[in-house]
Amino acid sequence: MPARRTLQLLSAAIAVALLATGCSVPAVQEAPSPEPSPVGATGAFTPLTASVITPPSPVPGSDGKVHLAFELLVTNTSPRAATLTRVLITDAANSSGVVSDLAGASLLDRTILAGDLAVGRTTTIPAYATALVVVDGVSKPGESLGALQAHLTAEFAPPEPDQPPYVSIFPDTITEDLPSFPVSTQPVPSIGPPLAGGAWLTLNACCTVTAHRATVLGRDGTLVAPERYAIDFSRVGDNGDLFIGDAHTIATDTSYNAELLAVADGTVVAVSDDLPDQPIGVNPAGYSLQELAGNQIVLRLDSGIYALYAHNVPGSPRVKVGDRVRKGQVLALLGNSGNSTAPHLHFHLMATPEPLNSDGIPFTWDEYLLLGQTDSAGVFGSLSKPERQQNVYALASSAIQFPGVNTGNFGAAPDSGSPEQLPQDGGDGGPGN
Repeated sequence: MPARRTLQLLSAAIAVALLATGCSVPAVQEAPSPEPSPVGATGAFTPLTASVITPPSPVPGSDGKVHLAFELLVTNTSPRAATLTRVLITDAANSSGVVSDLAGASLLDRTILAGDLAVGRTTTIPAYATALVVVDGVSKPGESLGALQAHLTAEFAPPEPDQPPYVSIFPDTITEDLPSFPVSTQPVPSIGPPLAGGAWLTLNACCTVTAHRATVLGRDGTLVAPERYAIDFSRVGDNGDLFIGDAHTIATDTSYNAELLAVADGTVVAVSDDLPDQPIGVNPAGYSLQELAGNQIVLRLDSGIYALYAHNVPGSPRVKVGDRVRKGQVLALLGNSGNSTAPHLHFHLMATPEPLNSDGIPFTWDEYLLLGQTDSAGVFGSLSKPERQQNVYALASSAIQFPGVNTGNFGAAPDSGSPEQLPQDGGDGGPGN
């Protein structure tokens, strides 16, 4: 907004406020209008503010690109509803270096109101509310990014008839260049497999928008995104099915009872074992935050970070709190306890030992075979020849094979059927997905 117009509106708003209390207002001497400051410069009026929960880390993905996953919290400080029309993320040192450009359908797909664990999409931020823009920035391998900058474009709803006159100081449209934020320089850990053999689907993994990425919770007065890089692992048989025979039950599920392996040397800091397996396809209810992960094991890796294994079979732990474990050691068996609709392993790394109230840590896998993955349109395709990948994160809906031999209920029969739904955490959203 030009400075002269802003000054006029501010003067009018002050006059209304002071006259309401019976005070007089001195005449305002207008100075010549200066050249407008560049948007984002010190002193610029920015009705929308933005911050990131955690500085993004460059993570090599199974698609050959480097991904920078982060959540942009956009707060509307205006008394008028704001509708985001574009969120552009660039290299802070080079505005032409585009890391993410969201508009239209792509912006809608990645924007929810903060706290909406049902993951309802909307680009409209009510007055005084905050939205969560789930960003998956992409850079080229070897490209060095020290900081990123968000550029927001939005439209504001007309003032309501009963609103005070000062709402007119807020513009109808705005484009803001917001302060830059750093890219993390912390090394991304590479870890061993949590499972062996087979073909495992990486469901609800980074960097799509699922209940994993939408789960932003408060911890000690700040926000954390515990499941930013979480993965739900489900195994498929030779013909791509998730169970054997005509009915999907725990007894026929190809994932159930698979051995869970330590991804690195470490110490067991938490074990729970008293929750039953859920029936297939049933959304559980009534669990506390601590129980959503079901029977769980938490390891403190020797690097100082923590690993969560969730939804384990009751009675299956092979370790207890305080035990030292070695990479590849069997910890427990894959089950369907807690907030889960079908057997799978929910795995993620975290900064502290609280499974669903700690910020998520990025990671890559030491080694696996990539069997197939979804393309940019969301269509899954199998590779004609498996691709060996090392120190890479397997992106959402990939099919991968870890080293080792299958365990558990694994099998496939010519008449095996397709499941009614993909196995994953509770379908209504929320922590534990």
